[in-house]
Amino acid sequence: MKTFKTVITAAALAFSNTAFASPVHVHIQGLKQNTGSIVLNLFASAESWDKETPDQVFQVSPLSGNSAVADMDLPQGTYAFFLYHDVDGNGELKRGTFGLPGEPYAFSNNVRIGFSKPSFQKMKFAVTDAGAAQDIQLVQP
Repeated sequence: MKTFKTVITAAALAFSNTAFASPVHVHIQGLKQNTGSIVLNLFASAESWDKETPDQVFQVSPLSGNSAVADMDLPQGTYAFFLYHDVDGNGELKRGTFGLPGEPYAFSNNVRIGFSKPSFQKMKFAVTDAGAAQDIQLVQP
């Protein structure tokens, strides 16, 4: 009986971790090279965005063609992301003039950089029980 209870508890925990996750599909367009990977930094709050500490990091590789797809399962909620094409594959975002990205990049909702980094408010999108989708165009530095 103890083993049966353990199996039921383990199954319930496994189910609870996936039962509330919804599919998120990010279609990234504008790849000019197929080297390296796409690095997607996901933020679940304005606080984590302000601290520049992603709640999760996803990588897409290998790359092929002029677009890429990042699929993930996330709990319902509000999120934002910053992604970049790590062309040289060194795991770091190359910086250009004035600290601007030196590799192709994008923000959720295709928000553009002004005189400072965009706000979480502008970048946020909702993940509902049906999930979410973002069509993103890379910005070339």
